[in-house]
Amino acid sequence: RYDLILPDVFISSLTGTSYLYNREFFELCAQHLAPGGRMVMNVYLDTDVDRAIAKGVLEAFDYVDYLKIPYAGLGYLVASNDPIVYPEAPWRDFADGEATLARSRQLGLATAASLADFKVLDQERLRRQLSEVRPSTDDHPIVDYLNFGGDARQALVQ
Repeated sequence: RYDLILPDVFISSLTGTSYLYNREFFELCAQHLAPGGRMVMNVYLDTDVDRAIAKGVLEAFDYVDYLKIPYAGLGYLVASNDPIVYPEAPWRDFADGEATLARSRQLGLATAASLADFKVLDQERLRRQLSEVRPSTDDHPIVDYLNFGGDARQALVQ
């Protein structure tokens, strides 16, 4: 069992990794988390592909939050089988001290009490926002990575 799973594989039909980001994959992640464990994934929710991925996460886990770090422009799905509790400002205790504090100021983290300050959507709001979205599944893979004339773009396979 794992305390943390970070799926961070580029979506590519050439390598077959596009099929990782389906509901069944996220169900496997949920099954392999230790009690209190988390799966954290960088997703922006601004494309159909991201929303399909998020829907798969939402269907596989009991608890899902969406956090957005505004100054960095980063969005994260945090998923767990247990209620999600965020520790107070964990970045203040990092070993490299000043460098981490300087970067946390740049990202707007230095004044935050905890990562919960960046929660944009809880499970219910995420469920409502994604109610019409269909997740990618083994039976119906819809996430793919296409290459248009050398310009790589994410796309949904219909």
